[in-house]
Amino acid sequence: MRGNMSKFYSDPTPQMLDDPLWNAIWEEMRGWDINVPTEYIGYTGVTGNHVTAIYLAIIKELERGLKEVMDGYKNQKRI
Repeated sequence: MRGNMSKFYSDPTPQMLDDPLWNAIWEEMRGWDINVPTEYIGYTGVTGNHVTAIYLAIIKELERGLKEVMDGYKNQKRI
């Protein structure tokens, strides 16, 4: 291992394991081999940690988009 995977790739929470989005990502990726050269050498099977990293990135973007929509709505109401 090159780095500390737990720093960037946290374990899924019980709530994530019940989330349809997390499970959809898992179902799509679970047979994949993956390489994260900044973290370790070689390929490994996808783990819940990999799925969680992708899940959190998607959630972050969705939240950012929702904030932009809400900010636009607030600005329209001021006109």
